[in-house]
Amino acid sequence: EPSNTGRAGYAISRVTFTGSPGKLVATAPTWVTNVRVSTSAMFDPECQSQLVADPDGLWLVLGDRPVGGGVVKVGRSTDQGKTWAWTTLRVTGLESFKPSLAVTARQVFVGWHALGKDGLVRTFYSATPAAVVSFGPPTPVTPSSFTMPRIINGTGLRESASAADGIVYYAWGDARTDLAVYVAAISI
Repeated sequence: EPSNTGRAGYAISRVTFTGSPGKLVATAPTWVTNVRVSTSAMFDPECQSQLVADPDGLWLVLGDRPVGGGVVKVGRSTDQGKTWAWTTLRVTGLESFKPSLAVTARQVFVGWHALGKDGLVRTFYSATPAAVVSFGPPTPVTPSSFTMPRIINGTGLRESASAADGIVYYAWGDARTDLAVYVAAISI
């Protein structure tokens, strides 16, 4: 059996819930596929991932560290995870990490952090129409930046995105004054 060291892979399963509200029963997972995403992804707190299912398939976002710096990879599968088409998001000159994903019927949103050579972390997002998969340029979520804390995934520093009625609510941790969580409402 190959080692998982130094690569990113996902085993995707399907679980079905049956029964009435309050008495749901989950079936045993049915394994769909094992996906080897990257040979360079690092398993550390900065490389979180997120999977979202929509009526047309799956979206997967992850942080990756190929030679030359950190990037965000966005994968799209329309065959239940058997094959993937990948898009790479990056901010030129910055090391990207900790992506989050929100998907609506019309839009896909990705938010992430990027570290500069000046030691400051900035927070960005990019969006695309779901049917086209053509992400716009990275846009700052906030003009604020912060120095990388010693424990990047400590309490309160988990990024998350959710969408409703054309608005993405993006929560991210940053340390501009203290370890805190901020929330932005971004119209997409």
